[in-house]
Amino acid sequence: MIPNHLELWKELYEACKDLRKLNPWEFHRCEEIIIIKDPLTKELGYCIIEEDQLDGTLSLSILTGQQALVAYFQSLNFDIEDLEDMDFTKSILNQEGFKIVYGSKDELFIEDYEHIQSVGISFKGKSHWPVIRRLFSGSRPWLLESKSDIMLLTTYLRRLQQILIEIDSGTIECPATCYLMSSYRDGIWQIEYVDKDDLLIEENRFIYSNELKAHRVKKLPKQMMILEGHQFYVNKPFWDEITQREVFPLMTTFVDQQTGEVYLAELSQSTKGELEQTSDRLAQLLIDQLKARPCEMIVSDERIFDLISDFCERVDIDCHIGPTRASEKFMFSFIGNQIGQLEGEEQVLLQLIEAAEQAYQVMLETELGDTLSTIEKAALKDIWIYSVLFMYKEFNELPGSWSKDGFESLLQSKLLEDSVKKEYQPYLVSSIKSYLKCQQELGLFKNAFVLTHVLAKYYY
Repeated sequence: MIPNHLELWKELYEACKDLRKLNPWEFHRCEEIIIIKDPLTKELGYCIIEEDQLDGTLSLSILTGQQALVAYFQSLNFDIEDLEDMDFTKSILNQEGFKIVYGSKDELFIEDYEHIQSVGISFKGKSHWPVIRRLFSGSRPWLLESKSDIMLLTTYLRRLQQILIEIDSGTIECPATCYLMSSYRDGIWQIEYVDKDDLLIEENRFIYSNELKAHRVKKLPKQMMILEGHQFYVNKPFWDEITQREVFPLMTTFVDQQTGEVYLAELSQSTKGELEQTSDRLAQLLIDQLKARPCEMIVSDERIFDLISDFCERVDIDCHIGPTRASEKFMFSFIGNQIGQLEGEEQVLLQLIEAAEQAYQVMLETELGDTLSTIEKAALKDIWIYSVLFMYKEFNELPGSWSKDGFESLLQSKLLEDSVKKEYQPYLVSSIKSYLKCQQELGLFKNAFVLTHVLAKYYY
């Protein structure tokens, strides 16, 4: 935590604590979205108070921007058995804003616990410790880092708390046909109501500004062809050095509906700047490759429609949302090729991971399982599976026959630390030591005693 932000973090955690004490999950339904406009940034925060129907987890989502809210509504269309569905993945990764989940102390990551300790605020109870995350489009939930984000979230929480107090007391009503919206005007917070049917009518279209290129495209001859536009996330994140977080690349495709020919299949990040290049990529495609305009563009969803519809209108191409079967065929082919590559050795590795997970479950049934916290168990599993794969790939050794030389190479490998999640790295040594000891007791590691001494040589 940056020292200059300590007081800001304290205010944020106090706001989280006060919200949990108010316990709005008892009197406010998740369907009743509360909208708050930040006085400084004018950014709308869509506040959604939720309780998980399966395990009772209490959470608050504050989504910023209508695209994020649309994505949230789309995610509600899927059941638990649809979690691997590409459209569900897209609906989750398209959400932007903040997420607070209340859990127990042993469910915190090390960074969360250190933040709470540093501000000197105590939390007690099984579901009272806040885990605060920033939601970025195209990324996993991430640690809250910037000063502006801390201040924005605190503003939302404080105003939300006051609104909820007034709702609970009956001072403010929540009509069934409206959402409540609060904004700061004339020196005071004011309340207004937004008709639920009018919530998502705001114009989100990207306005194409390259008039010269649009003029060049409009001069191209029009062909009797239909071009499909589709975007989907590739389920293989990479580490972005600029943002310092994991990012899922977004695949943008333009495909001939009749022939299935793929004219563009390009990976990019789903940042605002990258997304706004979609129209320009389409324009360049028409100029350089097709040398013509299609008579019609069919796109898969609202987001890509918002990105290219203004351009299409300027160059006289009919653009609308509809079935994109040719594009989806390419998508499934692309994903299938990724999965299809898991032949031979990689298939063995998948089987090895499954075996390692079974061994991990056996470990938890021993005394070891009673001594580890939730995060330590997760770290143990992460590090254990990596170690098993490393020893097999580099030395062709299975756990029961790890050699001294192979184990030394594992400990010296920079990839070991690089591959382990950041929040698990403090437990790296203790996890390796734990599973060596446990495997020795189970009689699975014949040379675990020797390996323990190798571990001591490098880390103690």
